[in-house]
Amino acid sequence: MEPSTPPETPSPANKAPQNLQDVMAQASPSKPQTPLKPVSLIEDPLTFSTLLNALLKRPIDLIATIHTKQTLPWLPLLLFSILCLSIFGLVIGAFSGAKQLWLAPAKIVLGLSFGA
Repeated sequence: MEPSTPPETPSPANKAPQNLQDVMAQASPSKPQTPLKPVSLIEDPLTFSTLLNALLKRPIDLIATIHTKQTLPWLPLLLFSILCLSIFGLVIGAFSGAKQLWLAPAKIVLGLSFGA
């Protein structure tokens, strides 16, 4: 019995890249990129509700507004951060229970306030 020769392998559909440009062209095919929304200033007064809305939806607009107007609404931001840190401390304290339900929020709020 004669050994049979294997059939020839067909050429691949995509040829092997020869240089870095070919590798990059195969790795990232050109897709139309969505245009970025332009930064707009917040025209409303910076109250607690508008700050919260801007922080959640368009934080870059809030940064641009604060930078442009050169005013920082520190009281609403301070109250919002204390509220969020207290909720976080309450969650952490719930794992231990007892005194930690009020100690953990106090330690976290005071520690981050003095550390900032």
